[in-house]
Amino acid sequence: MDWSERKSGDLNAAVAIPPEAFQGTTENNIGFQPGDSVTLRDLLYAALVQSDNIAAYTLAYHVGSHLGSVEAGSKLTPADMFVAQMNAL
Repeated sequence: MDWSERKSGDLNAAVAIPPEAFQGTTENNIGFQPGDSVTLRDLLYAALVQSDNIAAYTLAYHVGSHLGSVEAGSKLTPADMFVAQMNAL
């Protein structure tokens, strides 16, 4: 939420669930599908209240894609960029 406020973001903005969000997880209680359009607000609630990993990954992917560019040839994903920034705090 802090990121959204600092970046003048809109929690009602819709983002697509990336296919990568389903790697390594067998739980999909909400029933998300790759490409589903979900608001940032709904993703926050799903991640925080329902402990949904797909929602959490999608948030990390979305925020990470706005943190800056990844060097050419780097294997870092936007979610990796998000995790790196979180660990730097």
